[in-house]
Amino acid sequence: MIKLPIRHPHTKELFAYWTSLKPGNGQVPLWSDFSPAKVVKLLPNILVLDVQEPNLPIRLFGTGLVEALGRDMTGQDYYDLVPAEMQVAQREHMGKVVSTPACAVSYSKFVVERGGREIGLLSESIHMPMCAADGQITRIVSMNSVVGGEGESYVVDLGGRTKEDLILERFLLPA
Repeated sequence: MIKLPIRHPHTKELFAYWTSLKPGNGQVPLWSDFSPAKVVKLLPNILVLDVQEPNLPIRLFGTGLVEALGRDMTGQDYYDLVPAEMQVAQREHMGKVVSTPACAVSYSKFVVERGGREIGLLSESIHMPMCAADGQITRIVSMNSVVGGEGESYVVDLGGRTKEDLILERFLLPA
């Protein structure tokens, strides 16, 4: 049994739903089997990406993400969300989600502006490939959950790391 590097309860719930779906020809769930009605409470933090290499256009950008970032990214490239210094690594990481195929979990720090000041947040992200009937990976269902932020007291087991020194950690989980 795989010990999951997932900490946030919503991430665990979405991953459990993804694994409950029947695999398609690509050994990952079929996009046609994904039912938003089964994960209604998670939808505000979900984004759906279209796989159109070398880009990942955002098909759906949840309202919680719009609120957190202060803008709607629907229709834009997912990589526009990624800081320049992390572009190459993130493209490689997402490429593995599609080519392996595998579910991926990552942790990263990011900064948002709220009330005229910058706030640092620690985010747990999950990326789960979905295939079409022909077995081709055509979508990635992702979710970001904030697991900590500036001035917050929270308990998260990060293997001895803190939100201050955790820049990015990635895990691939076999489909």
